[in-house]
Amino acid sequence: MHSSGGRDKIIVGNSIVDKEVGAGLITQQQADAMKSSIDLRQQYSEQALANGQVFDPGMGI
Repeated sequence: MHSSGGRDKIIVGNSIVDKEVGAGLITQQQADAMKSSIDLRQQYSEQALANGQVFDPGMGI
């Protein structure tokens, strides 16, 4: 099951990264790496929830 809240966080995170590129704060290559990290973190979170694992804030997620 996919959480729409999680997807919303990805959309917002990717939007922020895109704005940083547009403002010249980071390169497109850095943005791509950050977006991959955001996506991977969401995949791990969804997989953990599917396996009955719940992480609290501050647990390195």
